Amino acid sequence: MVFLVVFVFYELYNFIFEQKKNLILLSLLNALLLYAHYLAPFIIGVQVLIVLLFIKKVKSHQLLRFALSGLFTAVLFIPGLILLMERLSHFSDHGTWLPVPHLTELYGNILRFFNYTLVSCILLGLLFLAAIFNRANFKVNFNEALRDSKMRFVLYSFAFPYLGMFIVSVVFQPIFLDRYLLYTTPFLFLLLGLVIFQVLKGEKVKSVYAFIFVIPFIASCYYIPQTNREGGVMAAYVKSNYDQNDVVMICPPFYDLTFMYHFDPKMFSEGLIEEEMWRDKNVFGVYNYSDVRINDNSQKLFYINANAEFLYPDNTILTDLDENLTYIENKAFKGGYAVYIYAIK
Repeated sequence: MVFLVVFVFYELYNFIFEQKKNLILLSLLNALLLYAHYLAPFIIGVQVLIVLLFIKKVKSHQLLRFALSGLFTAVLFIPGLILLMERLSHFSDHGTWLPVPHLTELYGNILRFFNYTLVSCILLGLLFLAAIFNRANFKVNFNEALRDSKMRFVLYSFAFPYLGMFIVSVVFQPIFLDRYLLYTTPFLFLLLGLVIFQVLKGEKVKSVYAFIFVIPFIASCYYIPQTNREGGVMAAYVKSNYDQNDVVMICPPFYDLTFMYHFDPKMFSEGLIEEEMWRDKNVFGVYNYSDVRINDNSQKLFYINANAEFLYPDNTILTDLDENLTYIENKAFKGGYAVYIYAIK
C-alpha cells in the first residue's frame, strides 16, 4: 500500500507540475490501490482535493482527462465493489476495535515515526541551531518555502490524509493508528528533508551538513526488534501446571494457532490442527467465558489472555472468571499477554 501511494502521488505530481498526460497509469495505480486496502477511497479523495487546490496549474482539458481517469479506475474496480461496500457497511455499523483518539495522538504518532520523543527533540534542536547559524538567509528561505507550490504539494500529501483520518476517527469511526498511517510517512520524511535543506540553504552552508540530521535516527533504530512475545515460554508455563482434564481458554480466539503450536507441536506435525481436535483436548478459542465447556473431571482452568483488554476493551472475561471460579495465580508475559489460573469450583 505504501509503495502504491508513493507511486500514485508521484504521478499526481507529474500531472500537476510537469503537465504529463500519463493518466492511464494513474488510473491503473488507483485501481490497484483500491484492491490493496480499504483506505484507498479516502486516499483517492485526497488526490481530488489536491488537484482542486492546484487547479490554476491544470488546464481545463487536463481536468477532463483527470475525471475520465477516475471513471476508468471505477470501471477497473467493479469486481471488488460489492466487497468494498460490504466492508464499509460493516465498518459503519460495527465500528472498529480502536478507541477514539485523544488530541495528543495528533503529535503522538509523529513522535513514533521519528523514533519517539528524544529523537524528535534532537531534530528540533538541530533545526533551531541551523536556523541561528544561517540566520542571514533563514528569513528569505522561509518565505520562499511558503511560496513554493511544490513544497505545499508535499505538505498537503502528508497533512490531508493524516488530519483527515483523525477527523474521521473522532466524528465517525476510529481508524487513527500508526500502522494505518504508515502510508503518510514517506511524505512526512520528505517534508522533513525539504525543511532541513531550506534551513541550511545559503552561501556558507553546505548541504552535506544535512547528514547530521540522520545520525539520531541511526543511533535510535532497533536493529534487532524485540518482537518475540514468548509464546513458547507461555505455553511451557501452562504445561508445567497442566493436568490432562484441565481446561484452556484463549482470547482472542485467533491466537489459538500460535499457542497450540508451542503447547502441542505433535498435533502440527501430524496435521491435526482442526478446532474440533482442540475442543476434545479442552482447549477453546473464545470471545466470552460462556463459550467454554467445563467437564466434570476438570480441576483447573487456564485463561490465555493474548492482550484481550486492548483488542476487546469491553470484554468481561476476568470478571466472569472471578464470579464463577476460584483464582489461584497469574503470570505476565511480553506484549501485554498473561496466563490466569483458576480452580474449578
